Amino acid sequence: MKKTISSIIITLFGLISANAQYYIGGSLSLNVSSQSVEQMNNKSNPSYSFSLSPEIGYSLNEKMDIGLLFSIGTSSSKISSIGLNPDGYWIGFTNDSNTKSFQISPYFRYSFVKWKRFNLLGSINAQLSSAKIKSEDSSFWESSSESKQTSWGVTIHPVLIYDLSDRWALISHLNFFRFGFSQVKTETDTPPATSIETGFNLGIDTNNVIPAIGFIYKF
Repeated sequence: MKKTISSIIITLFGLISANAQYYIGGSLSLNVSSQSVEQMNNKSNPSYSFSLSPEIGYSLNEKMDIGLLFSIGTSSSKISSIGLNPDGYWIGFTNDSNTKSFQISPYFRYSFVKWKRFNLLGSINAQLSSAKIKSEDSSFWESSSESKQTSWGVTIHPVLIYDLSDRWALISHLNFFRFGFSQVKTETDTPPATSIETGFNLGIDTNNVIPAIGFIYKF
């Protein structure tokens, strides 16, 4: 009996290995913008965000993939506005924020629709991330603060793949539509405080309407 079970396991493993295929890939995202405020001395406030997301995966068969996705990001934003202070005078406010983040995400993907060179998959991702945020505010006075965010969760979102050849393919994570659960812990130093936010996400994320496009190379 044990030999029979062992033979079945070895046979199944051989069939999976015969159809399996390793791949590597990744995507890069860069956004640059600026803000102008005519009533203030600073005529232009530059902002940018940059992220690099490499991944490595293993195709079990034509329908199922497993893999590991990393994401490293940095961003800087400078936003000014004009408002009334407690004494009733119009003054300008400027917030300068810098963020560095890292995320690791193992995933499972299943192909639902394949038409010619297009392949639409559903991706289940377990996510663990951390970020450090430095913020400075200036008006008549100046203040600064630092905060740290750690989060974990599970998300489901569609992934679109377009095969350029037998080895190369384009990939786009359609993060604007997602469903999932997340918990975010935020620790600030000024004032010293810790908050935990837990929730479910379902719907369209307007911050990710334009998807990033990356590549995949299959061995």
